[in-house]
Amino acid sequence: MFNGTPLSVTIEGLPHGVTADPKRQTLAVQSKLNENQGDLKMAQKVIDVVGTSTESFAKAAENAVVEAAKTVRGMKWARVAELEMELDGEKISQYRTTTKIYFDIEK
Repeated sequence: MFNGTPLSVTIEGLPHGVTADPKRQTLAVQSKLNENQGDLKMAQKVIDVVGTSTESFAKAAENAVVEAAKTVRGMKWARVAELEMELDGEKISQYRTTTKIYFDIEK
């Protein structure tokens, strides 16, 4: 049971400049990647897209990516964050995924 006390998380093997944020369950990346890349800066935007399918979770996630690609340029990664099912009694009538889409911010 969560009592409001912050968690301390150590993840071994993270690249230099990457830190774990257990409250948000994300990894934060410093803008300066490393000394070998000079002054290269990187930033990405993350959006949540809900995809649906009557076939499967995989198809629902694929539908989310396909729809996002219609208006989002430079997509790099996608991660299924949530899985849900709409029920009709004992039967699954629809699969739904909340998919996080990561893309580079244009300058």
